[in-house]
Amino acid sequence: MKEYEAKLKEYEALAGNTDTESRARKDELIAWFKANYTEEFKEAANNMVTANLDRIEKEISELRSQIGDEYSLLPLS
Repeated sequence: MKEYEAKLKEYEALAGNTDTESRARKDELIAWFKANYTEEFKEAANNMVTANLDRIEKEISELRSQIGDEYSLLPLS
């Protein structure tokens, strides 16, 4: 595994955390990403974001199907 891949995985694990320690580590990772930017990293980061967005979209769809017609939800836009 390349160093940027390990750092992307670490960032992904921290992404939802808002505590001070996690925020500081995310800032360190972002600084590292900027200093070590390559097209290969850009592609890997894009793939990670796309995969997470696809996962979230699937989870929302599953929740909506479970709720059914009991509640009126606003569509995603």
